Amino acid sequence: MKQKKVCKNILMILAMLVFLFSWCSVAHAEENVLLKDMPIEEWEGEYVDIGGDEIEDSNGNHNSRNILEMCTISDTHVVYKLDGQYTRFSGKIVMDKTESIVINDTSLFFYINIGIYGDGRELYSKALLTKETEAQNFDIDVTGVGKLEIRSSGVGIFSLEEGIFTKAEQRIEPQTHVSLGDLKVVDSVNFAQRTSVQMDAFGGVHRGKQYFNNSMDTDTESYALYNLDLKYSSFSGKLMTDYIDNITSDNDCNMNVQIYLDDQLAFEQNGIGWNTEPVEVNLNVTNTKIMKIRVVGKEGYLCVVDDSLKAHTPGDWEIVTEATCEKAGKSVRRCTECKAICNTAELKALEHTPGDWEIETEATCNAEGERKKNCTVCKKMCAEEMIPKLEHKEEDEWFEQEAPTCTSEGTRIKRCIYCGETVKTEKIPQTKHEFGKWTTAEGSVWNAPIVKKRTCNVCDAEEVKNIYTWVWVKPAVLVLLFVSVLTGTTIILIRRKGIQTISKNQRKFWRKKKREKRKQQDDIFHDQQ
Repeated sequence: MKQKKVCKNILMILAMLVFLFSWCSVAHAEENVLLKDMPIEEWEGEYVDIGGDEIEDSNGNHNSRNILEMCTISDTHVVYKLDGQYTRFSGKIVMDKTESIVINDTSLFFYINIGIYGDGRELYSKALLTKETEAQNFDIDVTGVGKLEIRSSGVGIFSLEEGIFTKAEQRIEPQTHVSLGDLKVVDSVNFAQRTSVQMDAFGGVHRGKQYFNNSMDTDTESYALYNLDLKYSSFSGKLMTDYIDNITSDNDCNMNVQIYLDDQLAFEQNGIGWNTEPVEVNLNVTNTKIMKIRVVGKEGYLCVVDDSLKAHTPGDWEIVTEATCEKAGKSVRRCTECKAICNTAELKALEHTPGDWEIETEATCNAEGERKKNCTVCKKMCAEEMIPKLEHKEEDEWFEQEAPTCTSEGTRIKRCIYCGETVKTEKIPQTKHEFGKWTTAEGSVWNAPIVKKRTCNVCDAEEVKNIYTWVWVKPAVLVLLFVSVLTGTTIILIRRKGIQTISKNQRKFWRKKKREKRKQQDDIFHDQQ
């Protein structure tokens, strides 16, 4: 039983060791990135091959793992974006087993210059490597490096093998450096930019070159204007002549260099020749828009190498001049380190902020009005427009302008309630005459016709009429008078002679009828009560 327990414990320990080893291997693999797996941000040159075939060097050594092969004939370079995420870059440089390089039927001497740079600073360099040179191991600190450059020049092919980037536990923010080759060249004469490394007469290797060509046997001028645009605080670099070109010439080289910052001379160095050690330049370029490098000389090619511009670290925008409705303002960004102005921006003039409409002139029925809007900020007028004429609006009730009379029509109107102007007119019919009583002007019942007249109480107008209805009165009266006289005469004559016209019985009969009728009326009256 004890032996079984011991075996079991041993197996558990072995399993744990295997697990830990596997975990460490995986963790270690996650921390490192192979050179062939790292994406190239930028490259230039004749030939670049990633993860190529097996390479054999001049010493018979074979290398086939993780290869980056480069040809240096056309100043080849590659750029990797590390972004501060790695701490080390290691590997080895191997010369290709190339017998010779032939260009235009000319066999060229095999030599290679190599430089590795981090954000423009030299991290590693080797000069005049030949095909017999043994493999060169390197292990470089790349902590905080944002951009890694591998640059070369010469005549030959080499490989970076077994390259490995070691990841950092925590990313470090890279410093911002810019080379002259990244800037816009505003103007230039006898000038070129090259990305290769440059070797000096003392065996040093330098990064890139701004190439000024004064190859005549008399003094000539070359120059370049760079747009700094107020973005940088310092400039550093080295001045030297092209060593490779100069060793092929028998003439002396004498180059005079001047550097201007916004047309102000900031640096001057005369007498730079083939055997002159690189001359260092360090300038404060704060608040500089244009930097000009001017070279005067003969029989030479001046190079500005290892150049680096340190960018300002802009802070927040600060308003120097407030923008108004009509005038632009100004804001700046100051460097958090040197407080210099590193960015300037114009604040656009503000647009007016219109307030509410204000009536300047009221619109009427006869004329347009006017209204304006004033800016709530500067109080200036920012808008105006005409107010359309009003339409007449008539009163609800008629207004009697002239009363009608017996002789003329009257007038009534309706006026506009806004302007009081008459908008509608109507006639009022004449009134009737207010006549008095008829009076007889001429004639009588005995003398027809009768002329009657009446007068209006208002206008004194008279109305006259002839009455012919009384024409019959006179003859009728005469007839009645004649009949009456005749009747009376007859009755008198009859009575005198004793003639009775009605009998006594008849009189009694009618009296009795009257009494009965009166009695009936009395009975009816009493019944109703």
